Amino acid sequence: MESGLHRGCLEMWSEENRILVVQLKNISVHAANWREIVQQSYVSFSKLLEKIQGLPPTIPSIPLELTILYNTVVLSLSLSDVNQSVNSLLYEGLVRGLEAYDAHFDRLDITKLWAMIFQNINDPNFIQAVDQLIYLQCVLWLVCNQLEKIDNVLHLLRDRGFVKWRKDRPQTALQYFRWALQADIQCLSALYHAAMVYRRLEMVDAELEALNHLSVALESWDQYKVGNDVDSQVLIRPEQLVQIPATCHLLTSVNWVHVKHSLAGRFLQMGRVEAAAEHYLDLLASFLEESQREIFVVADHTIPRIPEIYLEAAVALLHCQRFNDVITVSEEIASKMTCLISEKLTFEITVNEWLSSDCSKSTEAPEIDTSHQTCHLNSFSESQTLWAKKKETLNYILWAATAFLYQGQAFALLKNNKESITNFTRCVNLLLKVQVVGPPDLGVPDDQIETLKKNMIEVKILQKLKSLAFVGRGIQLAERGQNREALQNFQLSLQAYHDNFEAVYHLVEILWKLERKQEAVTYWLKQAEAEKRHKVNASEDFPIFLISCLKEISTSEEEAVSKKLDGYRSSFATRT
Repeated sequence: MESGLHRGCLEMWSEENRILVVQLKNISVHAANWREIVQQSYVSFSKLLEKIQGLPPTIPSIPLELTILYNTVVLSLSLSDVNQSVNSLLYEGLVRGLEAYDAHFDRLDITKLWAMIFQNINDPNFIQAVDQLIYLQCVLWLVCNQLEKIDNVLHLLRDRGFVKWRKDRPQTALQYFRWALQADIQCLSALYHAAMVYRRLEMVDAELEALNHLSVALESWDQYKVGNDVDSQVLIRPEQLVQIPATCHLLTSVNWVHVKHSLAGRFLQMGRVEAAAEHYLDLLASFLEESQREIFVVADHTIPRIPEIYLEAAVALLHCQRFNDVITVSEEIASKMTCLISEKLTFEITVNEWLSSDCSKSTEAPEIDTSHQTCHLNSFSESQTLWAKKKETLNYILWAATAFLYQGQAFALLKNNKESITNFTRCVNLLLKVQVVGPPDLGVPDDQIETLKKNMIEVKILQKLKSLAFVGRGIQLAERGQNREALQNFQLSLQAYHDNFEAVYHLVEILWKLERKQEAVTYWLKQAEAEKRHKVNASEDFPIFLISCLKEISTSEEEAVSKKLDGYRSSFATRT
């Protein structure tokens, strides 16, 4: 009978709490009598708390009691009424919580009470309710300048989580992170960094789950105001009491675009291209929304430039065989970039004078310098401005050329031979606008300058793009029966980037078709093994958007070529 009466009281008190929260939410913070409304609500919540605390604490009742306690303290803080009674309310709430679970505790030190809770009680409902209170506790200590207590409790929080992680219990750790997220949005960064730890440990499922939780939480940032989150009808959110700027979430170390891009890129790297494509398309759609534009106001090296995200989306769509979508996405970049590109772009390599005597002594990567000799006569700021402009123009060229490359590949896979060749040619022509030259009159040998060029990431990307465009155009020309033109393109592909095994394979095949079999054998023996060794390592230096979507050479195809050439060598040796 008593338990039934208790359940009835809990339902009644839970509904009373919900009604009070909803009533407060429906009142504008700009209302003239706002303070009087908050004061009245505070009194109502205080009376409700007295009712529930009139009975002994029980496991079913304590989460509701702590929720009402949370609301009461929030209202007290909003009225700037920070006094000993508020601290006593929190203290008594923790004591009653421990009593409900029959825990033995020291009533003298509240920090010890927090430690007891974290160490001895694992009930998710109770921990979730307690987590809502700990940040209010820290606010109260901050007002009283009790910084040491704040530091101790935050250490308890950290030890409680990133402990579960050390015990190889990532799902439990993630549950704690979820609760912390519900209590305080500033915990988003902790959840993101947990995902990065999981990535380093190759705990893929845990990493993706963490990123998914972040994505959902950040996506629903604006939904707090319309009551779409779970606790909107039982908890008073701070944003209901104060005016929070729309760009407030920039103060956190992660944002929705950041997390969504991490998810998309991770799925792409894992080969889960359908999921990657959907995340990328969500990203592209968000760029059209006002709510996401402020993200790009501040510099953040962890988030790629928008054109790069478009190109990564094109890669994912290519792998999903959504070729028309690839053409559309790539055209968006190509059309916007090409109008910003000048006729010619020249870069100069900066080489220290001591390097000219012994290039092998260099321990630092060379740099691209856009300053001409005439610029050295100008002010430093002018030369820096010129450098920045040219570097940005180089970005435009790389982005536009990559867009043309992917359009060429998409048209090739759509069997539109003519358009494919046209776009591969556009890619090459754009890249030929860039020239990288050595420093004048420093006595650096040409071969050393070439070595320096090969070590620059900018030059590597340029040459890789050229190589992919030439090999793509060569394949299309071969399909049209233009074998000699195809051969020339495969040769140019290898000149641009030696570590392109696809170019080696197709070059040998076209030489065979042209009855230049001995030349094909010689080339295969000389190049194939070296190209295979470099194939995997070469891709590691490039950004994610520069992934070849051409048909990879399978092991069986490679073995077939080797067998064919070995047979020819054997017969040739027998004849001689």
